[in-house]
Amino acid sequence: MSASSITPWAAPEAVTVVSESRTPLEMFVQFVGDPARLRFSVNRSIEGAPAEWFSSDETDGHGLAERLFDIDGVISVHLEESIVSIGCSSLDELEAIAARAELVVKHYLR
Repeated sequence: MSASSITPWAAPEAVTVVSESRTPLEMFVQFVGDPARLRFSVNRSIEGAPAEWFSSDETDGHGLAERLFDIDGVISVHLEESIVSIGCSSLDELEAIAARAELVVKHYLR
């Protein structure tokens, strides 16, 4: 057997296993300054959208909004078809709020 007849080994392609009813969650995060806002774009419809709240007292039991208001520094939550926007009290806290909010959104939409 000559060296030219040997087929090089190739690693198999990565495969994502997904249930028939759900696609993998994709999320893109944008930091929007002045006022300090976070915008999470997802590939899912968000239950209860469109809606907007400016305090946790206004959420009427909406699970995602309630959990987001539990994060220190969140001052508003706005839901659209596939977008979660969060108003933050300070630009200085934006990254910390983003990390916690991303976990909340992922958990809620899983």
